[in-house]
Amino acid sequence: MRRFPTSKYAEESRQRMIFKATLGAYDWIRQNARIDTTRLYIHGLSNGGSVALNMAAVVDPAHVRMVFSEGAP
Repeated sequence: MRRFPTSKYAEESRQRMIFKATLGAYDWIRQNARIDTTRLYIHGLSNGGSVALNMAAVVDPAHVRMVFSEGAP
């Protein structure tokens, strides 16, 4: 059985990968007319906690009400 080689990647690489996906999701949500974009929340745990903190620096405060970062390395 082949496993996804996550052990080969440094924490920084994982965070960059998760950040790009999260930023893409945020951009998609902002363009979706069926979503109330004035009440968005971002939550991350562990590596995602660091990504949540980085997302706080790039999102529009008019859209994101709160950022929750748990256990950021």
